[in-house]
Amino acid sequence: MWLFSSGPVGDRPEPREAPADVPELVELTGAVRHQLFRGRVDADRVGPVERGVVRLLDVPTGDFRDGEAIDAVAAEIAGTLSALLPAVRAPAG
Repeated sequence: MWLFSSGPVGDRPEPREAPADVPELVELTGAVRHQLFRGRVDADRVGPVERGVVRLLDVPTGDFRDGEAIDAVAAEIAGTLSALLPAVRAPAG
């Protein structure tokens, strides 16, 4: 199992540490690892309370996700899972 978080938005620097509860969740679940990805905030697609929080905290809106980083982690996971599967051999004949 892998754990993912969606988080930082805008030009703010990436957090240097995982959120406080992540190490415990990784241990409790036996996850291979946790990965934090940059997020997306679309103020037009959230409710009035969330929109107010976005405004109050001056949260940058937009899509800050990094497709290349997501693809790289997906490829890593696929490689790990493929290595665990027995080799598939074509029937002789």
